[in-house]
Amino acid sequence: MSVEVALRHAFPGFKLDVAFALSKPGVTALFGVSGGGKTTIANAIAGTFQPEQGRIVLNGRVVLDTANGVFVPASSRRTGYVFQDARLFPHMSVRDNLLFGWRRAATKAGEADILRVIEMVG
Repeated sequence: MSVEVALRHAFPGFKLDVAFALSKPGVTALFGVSGGGKTTIANAIAGTFQPEQGRIVLNGRVVLDTANGVFVPASSRRTGYVFQDARLFPHMSVRDNLLFGWRRAATKAGEADILRVIEMVG
């Protein structure tokens, strides 16, 4: 997956100003001090945070361009990441949250497992 990110956002006592591009497949890690903007960057890429200024391009598809009024919601980005804490789409049930990614998967392996989990959690 190719990723291009350029973001600016002012928080009280902190200004985030970051730009980078990732063009090769692999694992990427964000390192930094607590409160340095790592989670904000990940949230912006995932579509759960909209910065004051920015542009994000995923595999050639512009998903955020504040200058041109483009903001593709998280549910339409075909991206995701594992959060440090439990975060679900708040407008969806637990069942719908679990099925969200599964429905978009190329293969439907594990259907019985996911249905079993849904039965367990309701």
